[in-house]
Amino acid sequence: QADVQIKGFEKTDYPNDFFDVAIGNVPFGQYKVADKQYDKNNFLIHDYFFAKTLDKVRPGGVVA
Repeated sequence: QADVQIKGFEKTDYPNDFFDVAIGNVPFGQYKVADKQYDKNNFLIHDYFFAKTLDKVRPGGVVA
């Protein structure tokens, strides 16, 4: 069964290593995203998206 979540990436709650494949269009900009799990890294939005996506894709998975 599908688990479709229509909300900002920072509000999704998928566990780490959940996906086999992630395909995205990473946003770029000079601003940050509020996500408690990543706030300590002080990422700009594009770095945040890369980091969170890599965490959510299982080892050996594909990020494109």
